[in-house]
Amino acid sequence: AENPLSNIYYTTDGSKPNIFSHQYVSPIQIDFNTVLKSRVIDSTKIPSNVITNTYLIGQNFDLPVISISVDSLFLWDADIGIYVEGDSINVYDWNCYKNWERPAHIELFDNEGLSRINMDIGLKLHGASSRVIPQKSLAIFSRDKYGSEHIDYQLFKDKEIFEHKSFILRNSGYDWRKTLLRDGLSHTIVKKKLDIDYQAYQPSAVYLNGAYWGILNIREKINEHYIKTNHNIELNNLELIDIAGKVSAVIGDTIAY
Repeated sequence: AENPLSNIYYTTDGSKPNIFSHQYVSPIQIDFNTVLKSRVIDSTKIPSNVITNTYLIGQNFDLPVISISVDSLFLWDADIGIYVEGDSINVYDWNCYKNWERPAHIELFDNEGLSRINMDIGLKLHGASSRVIPQKSLAIFSRDKYGSEHIDYQLFKDKEIFEHKSFILRNSGYDWRKTLLRDGLSHTIVKKKLDIDYQAYQPSAVYLNGAYWGILNIREKINEHYIKTNHNIELNNLELIDIAGKVSAVIGDTIAY
């Protein structure tokens, strides 16, 4: 018999369902692009995990599709929203950038429409002065507190890396108003031709809470995990130093430097 204390609640705005959300009582008709989040809530038990699925209606792409869902307050609220943070920054003040990370969910569909990633992640703005661009760059982080330490998928076909800690969705920086691909193209040209590091590149069609958000380029994030996966160097043998502004150690120390 059904438990009268257990009910399914759902949202379509990116937020986590609670007892004030829509209650599921009959089949839901979906006629347009929708991110559906649902969970079982029972007053006598711990709520279930949130199940997230994106439904794209009549959309066909030759690119991988990424759907990000996140509570709209974490995007647009004047006090805590990460997407509004870049609109009023002083691009000459390196200390003005906030390092806010908000819980979110990401799904990735390959060129054939198959779901390859469906997981909770941390979401940040990425970049410096490019944050003033209306279509901002985003950084994706897997962490144990979100449910998984790694993103288990080969994001880039030209690198045999099947496990990622993070990656970025880049707006192409100052090339945003022009081609969207110049930076990715320059990195692609040098691969296997010069003995130099490069960030792998894969354009993607991005949806944000079900709304089409344009093309953002999937890129490797330059951090200690990039060094580990590309060069097989363990973190305890690594010193990574940031020389933008004040010299500081990201990993290790600056003594030898």
